[in-house]
Amino acid sequence: MVRSARAVVRGPRQVANRFSKAVQTLAAMGSLAPRTPLNVAVGPHRRVEFVRADLAPIKHAKRTLGATVNDVVLAGVAGGLRHFLESRGEAVDGLTLKAFVPVSVRDDSQRMALGNKVSGVMVDLPVGVRDPAERVQAISAQTQRLKETQQAVGAEVLTGLADYAPATLFSLAARLMPFQRSINIGVTNVPGPQQPLYCMGAKMLEAFPYVGAFAGAAVVVAVLSYDGALGFGLTGDRDAIPDLGVLAEGIEKSLAELEQASA
Repeated sequence: MVRSARAVVRGPRQVANRFSKAVQTLAAMGSLAPRTPLNVAVGPHRRVEFVRADLAPIKHAKRTLGATVNDVVLAGVAGGLRHFLESRGEAVDGLTLKAFVPVSVRDDSQRMALGNKVSGVMVDLPVGVRDPAERVQAISAQTQRLKETQQAVGAEVLTGLADYAPATLFSLAARLMPFQRSINIGVTNVPGPQQPLYCMGAKMLEAFPYVGAFAGAAVVVAVLSYDGALGFGLTGDRDAIPDLGVLAEGIEKSLAELEQASA
């Protein structure tokens, strides 16, 4: 009876808190992202590139710079974007791009439960920062703040509203997606098994993820860790981003710079 009474008291506060988080998330998504060559209409054809990286140096950079593996990965992508844009003659000084980063919102009580429980946050990538260690620290401070403000919870609330939206509203929203100006790029990092996997006695040597590009964002970077390595899977619109390999090369160089900066 006492627990029930407490739940009744907490209920309105929890609803108000989640609504507040949803408003904060809307405000973050409402700010316009800068225009870049990545933000164009997406056609039906795709181009794919892969980047290989050892996990050990990234974990060392994480410990040295006081960040997380995900922060280091995002900093590596930011450095790669700087290299990509410079190769196209774009101005990068002071530039900050907006990345949509999926995150899990599963709490401890839902561990080992079936199905995904995923939301997302908006992370500013400091492409204009030249120093790789400063990029990591800037991203780390930001992601820590996002965790404290629980922006992912707010995004989950907004996603849940879709259950009550009429089909006509969904149709209009889908038509508006190619004109979205909130996101420059999608970046997702998924931890995988750290022991080798086998199929009929044959060892799986590498693993690379694939995530499709979406309307208004012609490039998505997906990352999967496996057996002490990181596999980057870059997906781009084949016609709009013919130089996707330059971005892959830039991420490799950026990760090497981070390794040197944290040595």
